[in-house]
Amino acid sequence: MSVASPRSGARLALLTVSSLVAGGVLAYVAGLVLGEYTFSGPGIQWVAMSLGLGVGVAMAWMHNRIWSAAPPVWMAAVSAVLAIAGEAFAVHRDTAPGDPWPPEGWVAIAAAGIAAAYGVLAAYRNSTREGA
Repeated sequence: MSVASPRSGARLALLTVSSLVAGGVLAYVAGLVLGEYTFSGPGIQWVAMSLGLGVGVAMAWMHNRIWSAAPPVWMAAVSAVLAIAGEAFAVHRDTAPGDPWPPEGWVAIAAAGIAAAYGVLAAYRNSTREGA
């Protein structure tokens, strides 16, 4: 790759660091905010589970903006891990010490990871189609 290449080493490093920092901040803030919603109680906690999906969507959206809608395929894993960390932080904050995490919390964590990975992979596929 030449220095003028849009994917030069310095640019890749900057985009990667930006993704990690912004993703970490989003995960932390999401965990703080969503930790205020209850994952336990009578009935199924649909709002708490759907907010997990929202964390994943927000993470994918943010990473797709950082990478100009052309993220590398490995960003799907990074995005998923950061979304899972944010949602797990929320479930941890909501659950009393020593209590097991409720099933809705595990569903929200899985939804966050799946949504984040899918969002980044979809952008990756679209960028490779356009570049072909």
